[in-house]
Amino acid sequence: MSDTYLTNALIFLLSTLTAFCTYILLCRFILQMLNTDFFNPVSQAIVRMTDPPLNPLRRLLPSSKKYDFAAFLIAFSFQLLHVVIAALLYKSNINLGGTILIGLANTLHKMLNLFTFSILGYVLISWLSHGGYNPFLDLIKSISLPLLSRIRRLLPSLGGLDFSPMLAIILLQLIIMLVIIPLRDFGRFFF
Repeated sequence: MSDTYLTNALIFLLSTLTAFCTYILLCRFILQMLNTDFFNPVSQAIVRMTDPPLNPLRRLLPSSKKYDFAAFLIAFSFQLLHVVIAALLYKSNINLGGTILIGLANTLHKMLNLFTFSILGYVLISWLSHGGYNPFLDLIKSISLPLLSRIRRLLPSLGGLDFSPMLAIILLQLIIMLVIIPLRDFGRFFF
């Protein structure tokens, strides 16, 4: 009985640690993908945290102007590590194909969650903000606005009402339900 409690605690710690590392690395990937302000103090903190593991990998896998493939690869590696260690702790069989699919699905799920949380943060900021500068809020805006501006171009003018955040979150959740979760379930089929 106590073995189950210990296993659950270890899985919780593992999930928390790998999720934190994955989110930080995906933030770095998204910041470069969206060409956000790298002089923002929050962006600088993310760059300083992620440079040590990324610099050695960049010798083998250089980044393009728009995509930081090394950041995505290490984030994906953290999710692979999570799947493998969880399978070992739960004494499950490990299959390479299934592990890769589940790791990829988990990584993409976390990336879409980052976009969802940034849009929710942007909505709250727009309601509560008094116009002052805050580097964290500026970063949230720079992540959310590219997606929201594309959706705003498709929506008709509704007299000052902006439904683009709601539509963006619905679309992100549909992608998770129709693409990411089936991909993860297909990976679990191999276990």
